[in-house]
Amino acid sequence: MFRALFREKIRFIKQYRENGNLLDIGAGVGLLVSEAERLGFVAVGLEPSKSAVAAAKKCFGLSLVPKEFTAKQISQHFDILTLNHILEHLPNPKRVINGAGKVLQRGGLLVI
Repeated sequence: MFRALFREKIRFIKQYRENGNLLDIGAGVGLLVSEAERLGFVAVGLEPSKSAVAAAKKCFGLSLVPKEFTAKQISQHFDILTLNHILEHLPNPKRVINGAGKVLQRGGLLVI
């Protein structure tokens, strides 16, 4: 069910960006990252939960980055950033949204 939901989210993104590099902040077990890659994006997922990162590797063969998002840690810029059901779990969502703007390419998409 979640894979189908994320596939639809990526298809929505494709209306605005046919391809590019995507950063999924709070990637969980990486299903959105997996669908993004399957549909032609270069995708990276950040996930602070060690158990979710381990499940992504074991169940889906995905290598997620095991850390929380801070703009200072990110050295590249992304065409698309996704925050999927994550803001309500953050102690300071404003910091994450402001940081997202710093790592997003000019003209990039922030999908919440």
